[in-house]
Amino acid sequence: MCSSDLGSPFLLVGVTLLSLIYAFLVKWRQNLWPAMAAHALFDGVQLLVIVPFALRALGEGKAAALLFLW
Repeated sequence: MCSSDLGSPFLLVGVTLLSLIYAFLVKWRQNLWPAMAAHALFDGVQLLVIVPFALRALGEGKAAALLFLW
């Protein structure tokens, strides 16, 4: 995550929504494992699908600069 993303309102909304979903899973199932599995699934999709797609969309030069700054 870039330091410029830390102040993004969209990031705040996304983190809040995901946190509420994970909290609901813990409360509903009375167990931490479903929330951990959901978090792992979200991270896996982000790592294996979203990030490669975004890097291809940016192009080789911008993607290399972005990864260097990250």
